Amino acid sequence: MYAGSNNREDLLLSRYADLAQRFARVGIYTGYPNSVPPTSSDERILAAAPNTQYIIHVNNPFTDKKVVLLELDDVQAPWLEPTSMALIDLHIRKNVPLTCGAVPYGLNLVAGNDSLTLYLRELDDNYRNLIEVAEHGYSHNGTEYFEGKSYDEQWSIMSAGLYTLNACGIRPDTFIPPYGSIDTTTLRVARDLGLKNLVSLGRYISSEDMRVLDSWTPLTTTVDNKTVLKSSQQLMDEIDKYPGHAINVVYHIMDFDPRSGPSIEALGTLLDDLKSNPSYRFMTARQYGEYLAGG
Repeated sequence: MYAGSNNREDLLLSRYADLAQRFARVGIYTGYPNSVPPTSSDERILAAAPNTQYIIHVNNPFTDKKVVLLELDDVQAPWLEPTSMALIDLHIRKNVPLTCGAVPYGLNLVAGNDSLTLYLRELDDNYRNLIEVAEHGYSHNGTEYFEGKSYDEQWSIMSAGLYTLNACGIRPDTFIPPYGSIDTTTLRVARDLGLKNLVSLGRYISSEDMRVLDSWTPLTTTVDNKTVLKSSQQLMDEIDKYPGHAINVVYHIMDFDPRSGPSIEALGTLLDDLKSNPSYRFMTARQYGEYLAGG
């Protein structure tokens, strides 16, 4: 029972009131008072059903820790495959959850070059509690923007990517639109395809059916036209300034191009610093969605 939308709240309260009329005494189990969006007030609940005998609020699971969701995008065949695997292996060694945005085009179990495909399937089979393989578009080419496309156009792209991942034995729950391009149609298509979470990268679109993760900050910055890791203090300051419960910290394979990017060892040091902060807990997008749902 929450107050995120007046129409939605009114509907839920009317259903509760209808149920309450069938019993002498009723009670309700609802969200914590300072949730976002907020739960319905006790006054509104009692006004809808005066015979309410108790209102139980769940405990706030986020009172002392911010959820940090690390996200690695553009994992694809055959581009920088060793770098992709090395970065993911680092997260496994450090025991830091990671959502891995995989570009489906090029993944193929029957092709000769299938090392990345087999690797991602192993992750999905054996490391689902630590590494989540998410769908990151289909080909991620320059025209693969979702915002403004019709339902059928978006369905064609998203379903092709999902079909490819499924054919490789990978079962994604999360969709990461290329370029952060998203609109309400994207939400409908993702929902209709059975996906549960969507990363919008700052496009603030709400949904009653999908869990939309929209707060984010990049892991890297640019200094003198060169990609560098943010310092631990800078990154933690940016994480801490966000008022919400969770934030995506996003980086890309090309950030760690061996010819020009920072070292993977430097990322390991940064992950150690983040892990040492007692105010953070780390999850994948799937884990965060399940946590919100009480799973």
